[in-house]
Amino acid sequence: MIAGMRALLIVGLLLNCATASAVERIQLTIGRLQSAAVEARDVTLDWQARGGTSVSADRVQLPQLPGTSLRVDGHCARLDTAAAPRCSGGRLHAADAALGELTARFDLQLERIDRWQLQLNDARATLSYNATDGRIATDQLKATLRATLSQNGRRTRFDATLQLPAGQAYVEPVFVDFGVQPATLKARGQYRSTGALQLDSVDWEQDGIGQLHLDGKLDTTAASQRHQLTLQLRSNHLDALLASYVQPALAGTPIQGLTAGGDAALDLTLLNGTVEKAALQLHARQLQLPGFNTELTGLRADAHWATDTATATPPTRLSWQSARLGRVPVGESQLDLQLGGRALRLLAPSRIPVLDGALRIDTLALDALGSPEVQANFAAAIEPIELPELCRALGWPEFSGQLSGELPGLKLRNRRIDVDGTLSATAFDGHIEVRKLQVIEPFSVLPRIAADIELRRLDLAAVTGAFDFGRIEGRLDGDIEGLRVVGWEPVAMNARLYSSPDDRSRHRISQRAIDSISSIGGGPTGLLSRGFMSFFEDFAYDRIGWRCALDNGVCRMSGIKPGPDGRGYVLVKGKGLPRIDVVGYSTQVNWRTFMAQLKGLGSSGPAQVR
Repeated sequence: MIAGMRALLIVGLLLNCATASAVERIQLTIGRLQSAAVEARDVTLDWQARGGTSVSADRVQLPQLPGTSLRVDGHCARLDTAAAPRCSGGRLHAADAALGELTARFDLQLERIDRWQLQLNDARATLSYNATDGRIATDQLKATLRATLSQNGRRTRFDATLQLPAGQAYVEPVFVDFGVQPATLKARGQYRSTGALQLDSVDWEQDGIGQLHLDGKLDTTAASQRHQLTLQLRSNHLDALLASYVQPALAGTPIQGLTAGGDAALDLTLLNGTVEKAALQLHARQLQLPGFNTELTGLRADAHWATDTATATPPTRLSWQSARLGRVPVGESQLDLQLGGRALRLLAPSRIPVLDGALRIDTLALDALGSPEVQANFAAAIEPIELPELCRALGWPEFSGQLSGELPGLKLRNRRIDVDGTLSATAFDGHIEVRKLQVIEPFSVLPRIAADIELRRLDLAAVTGAFDFGRIEGRLDGDIEGLRVVGWEPVAMNARLYSSPDDRSRHRISQRAIDSISSIGGGPTGLLSRGFMSFFEDFAYDRIGWRCALDNGVCRMSGIKPGPDGRGYVLVKGKGLPRIDVVGYSTQVNWRTFMAQLKGLGSSGPAQVR
């Protein structure tokens, strides 16, 4: 720019001389003009006393657009050089075979090298450009620009309006079709030679998406070190905003595919490259998170956050009319929270309906959010949920009974979740307790779980009725000690399942259940379907017992006691006549093979009674 201004001043002096000498025409050729922003070669100036002034350049190269070579032609209908060079009725045409073309009408007044004014009355451009690194590209992008630029000393003021009515643009990772969603950008402010940029207002408005307003100060010589900006975003087309500008940036993250329809208002205060304050008002008719198989309807958020926890911020309220977690329906709920820094606190207990029960959250506190050192405190209770409904929602075999219990105190520290006390629940008309529960690296690809589990007086008819296993009546206890799970697969435990002591309920077991248990223990199957035993559909039993010591992928199995003659082990001790004992013979079984066999029991069809 400075080199061009100096050349124009020299031309002005020549024209002054020409006017004084009554010269009719001057032609001037300059081999090369160069500045930081542009390089021009073979520049020709043609001044005519009665025909205006023309300027042309065969090759104009812009360092910001490598590989381009523009042909530029300019014309001043009237060039006044009496006091200071002034171009009135100026026209400009620039073209590149690959890049596109630009036409403009302008007026330029130049008093001296640091005092000038450019009035860009109408500039129209069509641009097709592909950056060598593939990160920026346009296709037939049309732009219209009107602007006023003026410099006075070390200050340059600007007031511009840019319209983008057609064409396509890609700036990694965002793609926009302005033919479908045209946009307008208005910018007003001033720039000082020290590098200080004052943005009085920057307004971006795009049809079918929303509006963005930006103002503040920044230092262009120090990246984000001395910036103070405010940003306001308003959108009544949240679905289009997310699709165009948010979803591309979420690719590869857990929340990729996020969709929502509704409206949003976001206000940000940025200081030195970081967000100092944020406020979000969101009304989403429907929000979907495919990665978490989650959907919320009628979501409303009035959120307030500040990086400085000492700064008083209004409470945050989050509510929804209904939701779905997987296939589990969740009812209308509200959470009142306090946000600040990297912390979140639940301000009041909240009840979240789940099926016919609820999750009652008493305590929720998160610290160091967004860092590997995130910490959490959580305490809640499960109000009774009917298990058949829950199983249907999850696509599981239907279990009878209710799920309820307490989550007394959950803590997340050093990438490990510890549950204080005992996690208890009721199911199958019995009681389940989980002690010493730990989850290590809960958000990793292979989370590790440790726990001890206690089962008491489960109704075996309800348990076996949920599977195609055969029917067993009675009560069952169980102890699973030292359970270790890696990537949701057990790798170690000492498990024992056995008939509840002092159980006086009816003890009966069907032929199908006898075959299933015998198959698990590696014993013979189908024996009861032959001979006179086939006339009995079920049998009385005294007690049931099974043990598994799992280590390194191998389950060492045993039962109530050794089998007859010391061979095998008794899994079911019979009672009465006819008396049936079920004996297992497999003492070491590959765990994965064992689980596959257990899952395959239901596919063999019902036991035949002949």
